[in-house]
Amino acid sequence: MKYTKKQNVVKAKFPSEFGSHTVMLDAEYEAANEGGDDVVCRDDRGSYVTDRRSLDNGLADFERFVGGGGGRRTERLSDFMEDWNDETEEIMEGTG
Repeated sequence: MKYTKKQNVVKAKFPSEFGSHTVMLDAEYEAANEGGDDVVCRDDRGSYVTDRRSLDNGLADFERFVGGGGGRRTERLSDFMEDWNDETEEIMEGTG
């Protein structure tokens, strides 16, 4: 009698491995963004910025699957959040 080793299958937390989906949206940012073109998503590698048109379109999202290499993901997120914070401050001060 041969014994076989049972393999553990890990179920994905997201609908696809390379696409961006609405279930991945950062709720805190989305509530403050009010439907802007850029969105912040979170996956198992962290947060990243992508275009709203990339959500649930059935295609791989460049920002998700390539964005993690070479610091691009972190750099783009930092730039985006810095710009967004500047705009928010202007609105709060009444100058924007």
